[in-house]
Amino acid sequence: EILRSLQDARGESFGLVNKGTILGELGRYEDAIAVYRQALPLKRDDPPGTARVLLNIGLSLNMLKDYAGALQHLRDAQSIAESSKIPELLWQVQFALGALAENTGDRLAAAGLYKRAVQTIEDVRGRLGSGMFKADFLQGKVFVY
Repeated sequence: EILRSLQDARGESFGLVNKGTILGELGRYEDAIAVYRQALPLKRDDPPGTARVLLNIGLSLNMLKDYAGALQHLRDAQSIAESSKIPELLWQVQFALGALAENTGDRLAAAGLYKRAVQTIEDVRGRLGSGMFKADFLQGKVFVY
């Protein structure tokens, strides 16, 4: 509210996304979605930020078993991630789509999406020079493998 009163849309959206993340971690997915939806219009000039919010909404809807809603939000996030050419965001969306496919019983699609997420990571990792950089790059991504 303070950031809103200062007309700081970037700060307000950052605060809303953080609040949504905390609510999601607490299992309060409906509340998280409501907060993410408040952040969405504030991200209109930030395509990667919009994609991250859509990803978070999709993840929350997946947890609520609203698979159709999750799929729509994740596809929207994927479209933005692909056009923005941000591999970090793309593999996260691919992994989330894999989890969604797995939750809906489509193991074949899930395996393909998980492989695409790994390939996206490996494409970036392959362009890194030093072995140390390659190892550090994998930090926080090992669960995808």
